[in-house]
Amino acid sequence: MRWRVATDGWHQCHVSHQCHVSLIASGKANHVEPWAWLRDGLRNLPEGTALESLLPDVWLQHNPQHRWTIAQRRQEERQAKLESL
Repeated sequence: MRWRVATDGWHQCHVSHQCHVSLIASGKANHVEPWAWLRDGLRNLPEGTALESLLPDVWLQHNPQHRWTIAQRRQEERQAKLESL
């Protein structure tokens, strides 16, 4: 019985981790700052907000200040470094 509880607990933790990683990756793939998007979604979900408005691409249209630009900036820095060599 103990082993089953420990295994089930690990499985739930593992699935939960996968969900978090998937949400963060979805935000980044849609050029959305993941933490701002998740924070806002978790705040608005209990209020009965339409789920479509919480999709990353739709959410970004209403919150353009949270555009994810780090990857783009890093690419520009790498390109500038290569050009300077």
